[in-house]
Amino acid sequence: MRLYKRVFLPDLEHQTLAFIGFFNVNGALWPFFELQSRMAVYAMTGVIKLPTSRKIKEDIREMENKRAQISPDTLRHTIEGIWFPYMEELAEVIGCKPNIWRLLLTDPKLGLKVLFGPVLGAHYRLQGPGQWSGARQSILTAMDRVRFPFQTRKIPSGLPRSFNLVRRLLPKQLDSYAIPDSKEVKQTSRYISRCVDK
Repeated sequence: MRLYKRVFLPDLEHQTLAFIGFFNVNGALWPFFELQSRMAVYAMTGVIKLPTSRKIKEDIREMENKRAQISPDTLRHTIEGIWFPYMEELAEVIGCKPNIWRLLLTDPKLGLKVLFGPVLGAHYRLQGPGQWSGARQSILTAMDRVRFPFQTRKIPSGLPRSFNLVRRLLPKQLDSYAIPDSKEVKQTSRYISRCVDK
């Protein structure tokens, strides 16, 4: 389907119809859908102004040419999208693309997280329409939320060598794990086998 930024039809006089999620991407879908939805709502309410029909058609042609260079011309691949560049394009249209240089100068800690950390939906809530005051904190604590589920159990000793290798590579992240001695492990395994035998 030929759509401007994969959301709007090019020939409508008034953009009152938007397509959200009508393609395939190689990344997280929810931040993607959020940006598409924001773009649609902002365009329909007049917060942002879309380009002229001629420029929209040029943009669609350019997008089709890029797609043809990287993927085969099959029905499935005509709806394929590359996640990060597309998110950046949508953010540019909306006016919420983070200014990395400004962030690095004004808030270096946040700037480095945005530049080198995982891409999050909160990146596109730092500035512009739909700005969120909690975006900075969400970005700075993202990896804490990733690590938390892995720090809830004690790890027994006598683990495979591969785990000990990981333990040596990531000692800081694994500090909170208490490694019991082999006597404790033997007692635990006897208890488990007794429970299973019953």
